[in-house]
Amino acid sequence: MLESYSKLRKKVIEKLISLGGSKKGDTVSYVSAGLVIRHKESGVKYTVDEVIIPENEISYVRAYRYYGPDNDKQFFIKIAEKDYKKYEPV
Repeated sequence: MLESYSKLRKKVIEKLISLGGSKKGDTVSYVSAGLVIRHKESGVKYTVDEVIIPENEISYVRAYRYYGPDNDKQFFIKIAEKDYKKYEPV
């Protein structure tokens, strides 16, 4: 089972890199401001900052949105793997 997890993890990382990410440790980072997701229920949009894929642990996405009177403050969220289905690409 551990071997199949490692193979799947490697494929996921390769796919994320092919979509514009860069790998550093257990993290795949996106510098493109174009990777935006939307929470299906609320309609709130977030920009994906990183996809964290730790060895032998559950992955998650770190994303943010701007807020404040001048949209100059960032609010970060951590999206657990079990909640991925609650978001969609924009």
